Amino acid sequence: SLLDNGALTIVVPLALWATDRPDFDWLSAVREDTGITHTKAVCAEVNAVYVYAVLQAMQPGATSRGVYEASLAFAGEQGMSAPVRDVLRRAATERPIYAGADRNSVLVALHSVFYQLLHARDFRSALEDIVNAGGDAGTNAALAGALLALVHGGESIPRPWLVKVRAVNDRDYARLLPQRS
Repeated sequence: SLLDNGALTIVVPLALWATDRPDFDWLSAVREDTGITHTKAVCAEVNAVYVYAVLQAMQPGATSRGVYEASLAFAGEQGMSAPVRDVLRRAATERPIYAGADRNSVLVALHSVFYQLLHARDFRSALEDIVNAGGDAGTNAALAGALLALVHGGESIPRPWLVKVRAVNDRDYARLLPQRS
């Protein structure tokens, strides 16, 4: 699909790069990065909103509602297309639809991220809801999880999940560490 979420899954490093570089034109970088593989303007717009949300979430005192409202305002200020602004507005009241031909769409991913940001009880329930809903569950959960962890802190991630991820990483990637004599 021309609107699939592939480019959205790899755009977060631009937000991380921008945090230490106030002169970095992250918006142009997002557009260029997205355009390498996804030429539809909607893809670049969704990626820009997500990066903006990540940047907002990294601010001290960030709240779910504050990140959402700032992102919605950003989409309007940037003159983003009606589908992007509409999906942001719908996230405030409507669950995303994870089935059908559009299940891998950047618009479904954006809807999922902001719906969970606004409505989930906690990190665990947000990710379980996404995974159990179907569609591109892995991508949607990763994107929502990143934003939720930034807003609510790393301590919001269930400890058993962190232990399991660290164990797998230690098992699979320890061999890549430099060997010490």
